[in-house]
Parts: sequence; C-alpha cells; structure tokens
Amino acid sequence: MGYPCTIVTLFDQISLMKFPLLLVLLFALPTKHCLAQDLKEIFDASVKAYEAKDYDTYLELSHQLDVIWPFNPVYTYNLASGYALTKQINNSIFMLNRLVLMDNEMSFEEDNDFADLKLNPAWKNIMQNKKEMGDSVLHAVPLLTLQEKDLHPEGLCYLPKSKKLLSGSIHKGKIVEINIESGQSIDWLSQPGMLSVVDICVDKGEKYLWAATAAFPQLIGYKPEMEGKSEILKIEIATKKILKRYSLPGTHVFGALLMNSKDDLFISDSGPTNVYVIRNGQDSVSTWLSLGDEGRNLQGLAIDSSESTIFVADYLKGILVVNANNPEQHHWLEFQDYITPKGIDGLIWHNGYLYAIHNGVKPIRVMQYRMDLKNRTIIKAVYIENNRAMFHEPTLPFILNDQLMYIANCPWNAYNKDFTLNQDLLSNPELYYLKLNTVE
Repeated sequence: MGYPCTIVTLFDQISLMKFPLLLVLLFALPTKHCLAQDLKEIFDASVKAYEAKDYDTYLELSHQLDVIWPFNPVYTYNLASGYALTKQINNSIFMLNRLVLMDNEMSFEEDNDFADLKLNPAWKNIMQNKKEMGDSVLHAVPLLTLQEKDLHPEGLCYLPKSKKLLSGSIHKGKIVEINIESGQSIDWLSQPGMLSVVDICVDKGEKYLWAATAAFPQLIGYKPEMEGKSEILKIEIATKKILKRYSLPGTHVFGALLMNSKDDLFISDSGPTNVYVIRNGQDSVSTWLSLGDEGRNLQGLAIDSSESTIFVADYLKGILVVNANNPEQHHWLEFQDYITPKGIDGLIWHNGYLYAIHNGVKPIRVMQYRMDLKNRTIIKAVYIENNRAMFHEPTLPFILNDQLMYIANCPWNAYNKDFTLNQDLLSNPELYYLKLNTVE
C-alpha cells in the first residue's frame, strides 16, 4: 500500500538523476523528522562536495545516505556516480545494476560521470538488463471489475462459510461486500469516524472480522489533527458491530494483519517499526517485535505452514525472517544480485513459496520466492507478473483455492495535491487472480 506520509513514497516518485528537489518536499513532512534532518544535512554536504569536485568526499557521503536509507533510487544513483568518479568501476557497475532492478525508468545513459563505464564490456549488460526489466510477464487473469469507482480498496478478505468477499476502503473509511459476479458493492460496515481501512482478516471460526485502520490524508473528512491515529477494530460478523477498538499512545500506522491457527492476531506498524500481537483470549495489544532503527517501513506479514516462522516485509530493506516462538531470533533474508529486496508491500506464504508484491519499484512486479531458511537466502526467484499496464500499487493479496488474488490498480496516483480524487486519473478497480499451481 502506498502510505502517503512516509519518506519512501516521496523518494519513489522522484525520477530525476542527481540532486532532485526531493528535499524541499521531504522535510515538510512531520513524520521521521529527526531522520529526515540527518538525511538533509548529509545530502546537502554531498551536493557541495560534488560541485567542488571533491569526489572522495562525495562518495563517502553518498555511501552514508545509502546505509541510512537503503535502496533509494536517488541515493543508489549517486553512489554509482561516486564510484565511477573515483575510478572504482566494478563497484559502480554493481550499483547501476542494483538501480536498474529498482527503477529501470531512471535515465543515466547520457551522464558523463559514467564515461569510463561505457568503455567497459559490462556497460552493454547493464543496458540489456535495463531493457529486459521493461519486458512484460503476464500470468494473472482479470476476474472482476469493481463498480464503485472511487472506493480505493485496500485489504481483501474472503469469508469461506458465508462465501462473501470483503474489502476495506482508504478513501471512504468503510468495509464493503463485493458481489463476485457483478462487481457491485454494498456497505458492510460504515460508521462516522472510521479511519481508512488498510487491511482486514477473519478468525478461523469466522466469528470476528479484524480491521487495521489509520488516518490517511486521502480519507474523506481527514483533518491534520488526525495524523498518527490508528486503530484495530474487532467486529462481530453476525451483528456487524464493533466490539472493541484497540489503539496505542503515540504516532502509528497500523498496516498488515496476520492471523495464525490459534487466532493470535499480528499487526505491522510502519510508524515505530513494531509488530504487535493480540493473543486469542486476551483483550489487549502487546509488542511482539520492536525493530527500532533496524527497520524502516514495515508492510506485509506472512507465516509458513508449520507456523514456526513469520516473515515481515520492509519496504526498503526486504524481508525479515522471525522465529514465531522467539521473535528476538530474527535475521534479514539475503537477496541475490539479480533480484531486489526493495518495495515489498504484500507478502503471503503458500505451499513452500513466499509470494511478494513489489509495488515500490519500477516496473511493479509480483515475485515467487523459494528460500533456504537455514542459509538465510533465496534459492529461486520467479517473476510471475511484471510491468503489467494495469498495475499501480496492487493491494495486499489473499489466497483462495490455490489462487493468488489482489486488486491491481489502487488509485494512489489519482489524488490531487489537496487529496481530492482526480476523476481523469481514476479507473474502476480490477480484481486479478493467478493460479499458483501453474507457476514454478
């Protein structure tokens, strides 16, 4: 999902090369303020070093930015430039290949900083990789067109007993039931004061629906004083009544939900980079995992079949592998050079594979990963969707009958500066499905 008040979203909208006007926008944001100030100071210093042709200092500062805020296209570009200008050709080639995997639309071909690289045989490989990243891989099939054009769906949930498909709404702050044949939607839960509904899930007995909500500027009726407010709702399905609202002090953006077989509910938070849990039978929220500076922007959650491992997507750093019984035991999954950990939003486990929706990259893609957890690495990666014209910030996915399902075109890009919807940029939400047993 495209959280609107995070630094990463602004970075990903920037497609200029070195020194864009990104900082003017970035530091008007109230979130991540201290981190933003650190970035601004280092970035400004790197600009001065570059202009002074002090390339050693420019490289050192660009490396610092990359460490603080990894897998940012602008910083990766500048780091590649710094390596090239200091004659570290192999390192520059590595960084340009990393850039192509993150954003194959960023132009660097005419930049004289890379003049020496163009004489290297690896330059042709970089250009070929950039071209191939733009190739379309299309395995999914459109299933349904939602008729509520301005719904802005996020978080999908299927109720197997009642055979109902539900979706949350970012823009309208409600939960709707979608007719699977017609695409028409009716309000399932709509109450004054509800925040943007980011994700929903159901317990195994289908007694309760859980909803993660947060105050987004795209919400109708949003006011600045609502910023940082977030709630978990426990809803009785039979009566559609909110039985309890869970909130925590401070600034939060509750995002993805994960329910295990014990009906323990796990919640990701991209505010303080924590994962919380509401244990079955308990009536309070507790911190399950606190990452602090180790995390950047937590998104999707997944759990393996044995329920011994929980996977946490970080929009900037990739995938955190966590011992479900002892969350202090965790590590980052290692990605090979030909795939990127960047921009993972939706994450789901099925039949030994991890499926990841990378919507913070260009082009947007859906990946299938086979992992060697003992050696902390990915041993197989398959592009199952790439560069589909319909794609824009696909929703968190769900699985039904071995089919991966998600809305392909959430309208994060259809809002005006005042967060009203631009009807010229708006299209009806499209539900796609992918038969997972056909992908290997």
